[in-house]
Amino acid sequence: MSDMELRPQRAMVEGPTAFPRAEAAYRVEPEPSGIDFEEVLGAFRRHVWFILVTTAVTLGVAAYMVSKEVDQFMAMAVIRLIDRNQAVGAETADDVPLGDADPLLSEMMVLKGRTVLGQAVDREGLRLFNTATWVPANFTEDVEITLPPDRFGTIRLEFEKDGVSYGPDEDRRRAAYGEPIILDGVRFVVSAPPAMKAVTLRVVRRDVAIDYLQAGLVTAVQQGTGGVDVSFTSTDPFAPPRVVNAAVQVYQEVNAELARQNVRRRRAFLEEQLRTTDSLLMTAQAGLSGFRAREQSYSAAGRFSAEQGNLIQVEIQQAQMQADLRLQENTLNRVQARATGQSSDMSSLMASGIGISPVVSQLYSQLVGYRTERESMLAGPWASAPSHPDVQRLDTLIAATEEKLLEAARDHVASLRAQIASLGSLRGRALAQMSNLPRTEVEEVYLTQNLAALQQMGDQLRDQYQAVRLEEAAQAGLVEIVQLATWSFPIPSSPWNKLLVGLLAGLMLGGGLALLREKLDHSINRPEEIEGILLLPNLAVIPQATPYLLESGANGGGRRSPLDPPGAEAYRVLRTNLLFSQGGLKTLVVTSAAPGEGKTMTAVNLAAAIARQGRKVLLMECDLRRPSLKRYFEERAGHDLSDVLLHDRAWREAVRPSGIPGLDLLLASRTVPRAAEFLAGAGMKELLDQLASQYDMVILDTSPLLVAADATVLGAIVDGVLLVVRTTHTDRGAVQQAVHQLSLVGANIVGTVLNDPEGAVARYGTYYDYSAAYEGE
Repeated sequence: MSDMELRPQRAMVEGPTAFPRAEAAYRVEPEPSGIDFEEVLGAFRRHVWFILVTTAVTLGVAAYMVSKEVDQFMAMAVIRLIDRNQAVGAETADDVPLGDADPLLSEMMVLKGRTVLGQAVDREGLRLFNTATWVPANFTEDVEITLPPDRFGTIRLEFEKDGVSYGPDEDRRRAAYGEPIILDGVRFVVSAPPAMKAVTLRVVRRDVAIDYLQAGLVTAVQQGTGGVDVSFTSTDPFAPPRVVNAAVQVYQEVNAELARQNVRRRRAFLEEQLRTTDSLLMTAQAGLSGFRAREQSYSAAGRFSAEQGNLIQVEIQQAQMQADLRLQENTLNRVQARATGQSSDMSSLMASGIGISPVVSQLYSQLVGYRTERESMLAGPWASAPSHPDVQRLDTLIAATEEKLLEAARDHVASLRAQIASLGSLRGRALAQMSNLPRTEVEEVYLTQNLAALQQMGDQLRDQYQAVRLEEAAQAGLVEIVQLATWSFPIPSSPWNKLLVGLLAGLMLGGGLALLREKLDHSINRPEEIEGILLLPNLAVIPQATPYLLESGANGGGRRSPLDPPGAEAYRVLRTNLLFSQGGLKTLVVTSAAPGEGKTMTAVNLAAAIARQGRKVLLMECDLRRPSLKRYFEERAGHDLSDVLLHDRAWREAVRPSGIPGLDLLLASRTVPRAAEFLAGAGMKELLDQLASQYDMVILDTSPLLVAADATVLGAIVDGVLLVVRTTHTDRGAVQQAVHQLSLVGANIVGTVLNDPEGAVARYGTYYDYSAAYEGE
């Protein structure tokens, strides 16, 4: 039964000494706020074995994982990204400084991308794995695999002194060491016999090999130097140098090829612009010469000087912006023609000059970040599938960002068109101001300005063309390999640190589970809990050594007495507390909330303890549903309580001696139907009055309160009720309900007895039996 909130009830507790007269209200105490460290330490102490076992299991798991760890080896290469503007010596139209849009992050994304790593797999033949270690075979050379990317297969090799045996069982072939081994779609060379006698190789799918490279490849930027450390980790000491060198070399080649393509496109564009500009310049020179010959005019008027200078500047700026507009429109149209935006397309879009827009630059940085995150999720042994919700979310974000980037690029191009139109309007206003001048002077000024503008534009295009030619001649990409990996070195392992982490994790887990068990335990374990919850005095704690021992040899009946130290001492304490604190107590009901809490044993031992003090005591069995006192005393034929209540027998005929001086018994050897009705009758009240006049104490052993109404009925007509509570067994809610039930009928609850056969009180930190230690001195 769980704890329940009950309306406060009053139970009268009377006595001349310790409890003169008090009104006790029981209730569910609110949980204290904050952390009680004393309670936490107590919980740890009570569950120390549970914590130790949990810690031992966790430590064992950690030790097992450490024992199963395989040595890891790592190789490292160093590359450096070159600023193309610094290398050439001049900034061209489609250059983007390395500081914009986080180019290092973009380049690392390309390096770890599936395009570069796929070429590295094809170049080094990294699809050929050793099934014993599941790493690329380290004893093979010149590996060429022409199988389709989704094909795989198995090759069995047997090494002999003079060669290698390979092929299917029905068609075994031999090849000498150093000779190529050729199978369907696979070719490789074994130059020397390895340490093993036989091995099984597996040609894995191309995607599997790429995943293997992505899982072990790590890049780290060297702060302040522009260098990048590229490392690869594997369980095979020969695989890391081979893989990391192939990756950086392929990346350098891919980067150089992309750079050459960009330079070629820029050179072709500048050549076309130069041809157009030279044609316009020749036309302008011919027009100015013809005009001067026809009009005999060789100089413009001085008053046109200022307007001429302004107009030249406007036309130069307009022509430059038109050239930029054509370059950006061509690049934008090429990118929009693709189904999806590739990384190289977006880089060329940024390089076309659109990247100077802050909005475009910010969107490009976001796109690079999303692509990097997606690549990392698809890489490694724990890689997510493309259908994973997080990958699909990133695909959506990448598509949306690409669309926003293209929209921002279109807005930038539209803004450039508007600026060109504005310059056209400015040029028109300058011409309008000169419209009032003589026609010949205006025409001469116009022709002169047009010629100067075309000459200046031609000079600028030639300078850019020369710079591009120099860049094309010296172009080797933006990647410089500073150092290739020459060997792999083992990664130091720290098993003791892992074991320490396992130990701490076990202690934390065990402590947490111990606190959880303590929180979920609704049973009563200490006297303070009874007094705190019920506001009733706990009169004694019955220790573990109590059950059914002789005090001094066999009694007259030949049965064993329930009393003997140290258990007897606890009942003597109960007897003293009960008699001296409860003056005038003649009839006492001993009951409990539920079965199995030790109420009958408590009633027997308490009656014996009072009788051994020289008092006359009657132990009366009122549990008519399940009589149990005959287990403690020798059974004799005769009348019992049911005969007294049902057949009007005299109580003296039913009372028998117990074998303990001063203790008589009135048993109920037969079950009685509707026992509560007989116990609640006037005959029971009259019987108790007669017995109380003849005995110093009448103790009634009844049924549990929550099982039957017998104890409740008797509690209303006796002098007091003693409630037995068993540690680790009695539920708090159950004992609260029992007290509530007694309070409703006005029963006088004199106190409680904490029955502790499991020794739980000692585990909870209360030492309650000093007698054994004292008597042993």
